[in-house]
Amino acid sequence: MLRKNKISQLFVFMASYRFTIASVLLLSIISFSSDAMPLEKDTLPQEVVGEALKDATSYVSHKVLSSMMSEASENCPVGYGVKGAIAMHGLPDIDKTNKELCRLFLYKKNLKNKHSLTVAEKGQLSGLNYLVPKGEVSYSVRPWVMDSLMFRSPFEPFTMYPLIAEIAEIPQDRSYVVFKINDNARFNDGSPITAKDVIFSFQKLKEKGLYNYQIAYKSIHATKIDERKVRFDFSIQNPEQSLLLGLMPVFSSDTSDKEFETQDFTPPKMSGAYVMDSAEVGKSIRLKKNNNYWASHTPQAMARFHYDTVKFDFFRNDMAAFESLRAGQSDFFYEDNLKRLFTAYNFPAIKKGDYVFHKVATGRPTGLYAFTMNARNEFLKDINLRKAMVLTFNYDAVNRYYLFNNFQQVDSIFGNSELSYSAQGFKRDGIPENYRHRLSMAHKILKNNGYHFRRGILYTPENHQVQLKLLLNNPVDEKFAGALKRDLEKIGIVLALQTVDDTIYQNHLSRFDYDMIVYQWYNSLSPGIEQKNYWHCDTAHKQGTRNYAGVCNKEIDQSINKLLDAKSRTELIQAAAQLDYYLMNQHYFIPLYGQSHYNIITKKNIIPSVGGATYFAIRE
Repeated sequence: MLRKNKISQLFVFMASYRFTIASVLLLSIISFSSDAMPLEKDTLPQEVVGEALKDATSYVSHKVLSSMMSEASENCPVGYGVKGAIAMHGLPDIDKTNKELCRLFLYKKNLKNKHSLTVAEKGQLSGLNYLVPKGEVSYSVRPWVMDSLMFRSPFEPFTMYPLIAEIAEIPQDRSYVVFKINDNARFNDGSPITAKDVIFSFQKLKEKGLYNYQIAYKSIHATKIDERKVRFDFSIQNPEQSLLLGLMPVFSSDTSDKEFETQDFTPPKMSGAYVMDSAEVGKSIRLKKNNNYWASHTPQAMARFHYDTVKFDFFRNDMAAFESLRAGQSDFFYEDNLKRLFTAYNFPAIKKGDYVFHKVATGRPTGLYAFTMNARNEFLKDINLRKAMVLTFNYDAVNRYYLFNNFQQVDSIFGNSELSYSAQGFKRDGIPENYRHRLSMAHKILKNNGYHFRRGILYTPENHQVQLKLLLNNPVDEKFAGALKRDLEKIGIVLALQTVDDTIYQNHLSRFDYDMIVYQWYNSLSPGIEQKNYWHCDTAHKQGTRNYAGVCNKEIDQSINKLLDAKSRTELIQAAAQLDYYLMNQHYFIPLYGQSHYNIITKKNIIPSVGGATYFAIRE
């Protein structure tokens, strides 16, 4: 649902379910004509695609893990299992989640050696307080060190199971929910977690937390029933709200305002499976297993947390992170640079089999990787100009010569899922397959709406030259953006490219200070309140939200409201498809592609699994 930059941003709000995967980057691109594009000298021709990976082992890793676990002849202990689940729609599949957790537990319980995990990440770590919008943090670290009221099953679309608390009471209309705190729940210093702590955490996040917390908790009121029970009432009924509250991290009511608001390496007192062992500002953090973790004997903990130490190394760019992999210093790496994927994986450790290449299904919509236009811009307010720009971009040529025809253009925020507009029978105006016809249509749209050309330069009906700037923060995107720049010249638009570092880029994003950006939009199979953060009029001018396109449209707002009011899976699907249809018809995006699997490179004894890094397994 929601989304830090690249891998770490995916844990920003766990309802977004986008488990620590970087957005997909594109290959280098040079100038091309309307129907052809010459190959760059370092680009692999079509017939040798995959040669660089011929010595690597490629397989869908979760199948291997399942096969290994199926060999276990033991049974889970009596009483092993989770219960008390709540699903977004329908009934939870408790048997499925218990079965998968049990299989992971049975496999991992027999591991004899101590193990550590080292992760390479892009960015500079400035603190550990993941709850406030200050400094640069890594949300990949969060699931290791912070417990929430409940935990989400990775084996079901959107289902929550008890952790710190269970749901003691909830009416059919879900107008309120009562959480009962586990009698054994403790902070890492051994002090009990009480209703006071839960309410304190809720109020702090509602008032001063990241904006996604503020918007999610805006219409919720908390009441203490007793030392172990808290009631939350919803002034705006939305069946998702009780589940979102289940994702709320809980920290001690002893936390001062200064502690909560300060970004350093001493986060507010919380409970978690790991605690900080050591840290080097901007470079690394090392976590160690919390031997006093109160939930260490719960099914979800026994299935997930089996590393003795977990270290995160931070690098200024993904090339430096990749070099740490080549040097054997990282245990796993998410590869999102396709050019590097096809050309760089022939180093000795790959050929020797020390590293293994995995293709792991995402289990969610493909996502939309796209040039995103800021409709707050005076030029880009005009849907006609936006549509002409979409028509002018020649994706087919890029795919043919630089993506080896491996990726289809995605024109949906819920691509490759039942939530997409096309899957539910919505039909948009056709876009000609022939690029010359599309270019002709773009010129016609502009001329019919008062735009005119002087010496090949496009001017608005008010006689202003159309000039735009594309803000970038990764050099890999530059040449691809250069292709867009050259395409837009065909309709007289001057596009400037500007690459800045991560800190400056994030500052521009938070203030909506750009004309265009390259962005990866992720979504889950259970979209909800985060869609308001992305596309609603209420967030169009609210700094700190992710309404990067400046979307404010009555039909889109109505679709989001229907989505949030959905009482069944069928209603949610229809509302999501309608939202998708209206969004894509407004032409805020120049679409590129999405991806249905992750490219993951790990050391040979590590097996990626469904559910993110905390579910990764070790093969001895």
